[in-house]
Amino acid sequence: MNRPIDIVGFRAGGFLAAFGFLLVSGCAGKPAAKLPDLNDPPSIASVARTDFARTLPGTGVVDTSGALELDLGRWEAGQVKAGQEARAWVDGSGAPLSCRVTRVLPDAAGGGQSLVWLSPDRGQALPAGAFVSASITTRVYRGALSVPDSALFVLNGRTVVMVPAPEGGSGLPYVSRPVRVGVRSFGRAQILSGLKAGDKIVVRGGIGYLYPEFKAQGAG
Repeated sequence: MNRPIDIVGFRAGGFLAAFGFLLVSGCAGKPAAKLPDLNDPPSIASVARTDFARTLPGTGVVDTSGALELDLGRWEAGQVKAGQEARAWVDGSGAPLSCRVTRVLPDAAGGGQSLVWLSPDRGQALPAGAFVSASITTRVYRGALSVPDSALFVLNGRTVVMVPAPEGGSGLPYVSRPVRVGVRSFGRAQILSGLKAGDKIVVRGGIGYLYPEFKAQGAG
């Protein structure tokens, strides 16, 4: 299941602020290629409306018929229906297979565990017993606002993004804006409130550009 980012102990202008921002820049289910330097200029992006998918992860094996058999909990399986699209990686393969759900067997072995079968769209022959990790699309939100996980961090217990400061404001180039986050999937987060299409946000950058006192430290 997708879980929210939680940076504990963020204090604006303090060491934990720098650490928290840098840490979030690498949180998207895989390590960031390069953490930003304190003086790296921020990367700015415009918020846009796109189709945003809610996905459900699962693991299993290729069965003797070549189908992908996943073992899911009762709650997860309750969201899955035949015909839903999915992506699957077999034995850690780099390129995912495009698949569809073909069958759901609730409470297959008792104890609340359910089985779900996927079939590759192209009918590829797969080795029986191979390990499978998959992501099933359970719902698509059309025209939803979403931002990269790297644009989000926690300030005083609230999830915020950094936006360009208005003229005549605090004197800092960027200020925080609280947002309400919905579904998270594949390194992106749905934004329910706090932003609108066309807003500019910082998606990555050095903390020195957000809090100038760190810029002097980074220059040394």
